[in-house]
Amino acid sequence: MQLLDQRSNTPLMNVTPAVNTSKTGTTYRLGDLTPESPQNPVFKISTVVSANGGASTPTAQVVVETSSDGVNWVQAAAGTVRAADGTTYPEVLDPNGGWLGPYVRAKLLLAGGTLPNATAFVELISNQPFSLF
Repeated sequence: MQLLDQRSNTPLMNVTPAVNTSKTGTTYRLGDLTPESPQNPVFKISTVVSANGGASTPTAQVVVETSSDGVNWVQAAAGTVRAADGTTYPEVLDPNGGWLGPYVRAKLLLAGGTLPNATAFVELISNQPFSLF
């Protein structure tokens, strides 16, 4: 995993208060990088997820997807599937070796016989300034 000298960060998803259904966040277009940006900027994804309640092995997971056209999506990074035990789990994800397509979105995936209540915060960070539209 490459080290990241964070220069820019932007939230992708903020699920609060808690929900008990899976959520797909807003689709963002990754804006043009600034003139001083390198040819290949590196991206990381910072996540925090917490879930509790539910039944029959309830879990929560954060997934980030990327797309070349905003219609057809592929998984760029997936967080660890977390038990709904009330613990807050921070995690840094490495999307495709730091690469993302022009479109990006985050998802909160809940599972179990009875879904848990969950919160999530997902933030895109980079070694270069960027914007999301």
